[in-house]
Amino acid sequence: MKFGESTIQLLSEALVYARAFRCETVGTEFILLAMTREEYQTSQILENEGVTQDNVAEVISKVCNASMVDLTDDEVALCTFENSLQNARIDTKRVLAEADLLAKRFNGDGVIQPAHILAVLAAKKSFSAGKI
Repeated sequence: MKFGESTIQLLSEALVYARAFRCETVGTEFILLAMTREEYQTSQILENEGVTQDNVAEVISKVCNASMVDLTDDEVALCTFENSLQNARIDTKRVLAEADLLAKRFNGDGVIQPAHILAVLAAKKSFSAGKI
């Protein structure tokens, strides 16, 4: 799999969110939460559908029965792209594999972008992020 720079950053941020909710694994819900950040084109698509950072965080909080906490700089520093892949749940790995197929089918370079991941999440409502 080849990941674009924005996807590498997205997955690192998803791990930050997972850790902020005191979860050890990166689920698709944390990727969705990261996608709501303004620097991603996906945020506007999600906002148009009524999906905001606040309501995604609220749902995660209810489901996980945990509040988001602030991480120390050292904790954030450990939230690397490599660690996000190592700590990805099986549903997240499946989403990334399907995003890889989309990237190869529709991009000449086959590089996974956040929009590929969002397309898979939107199509797969059985994944945890698809339930938000």
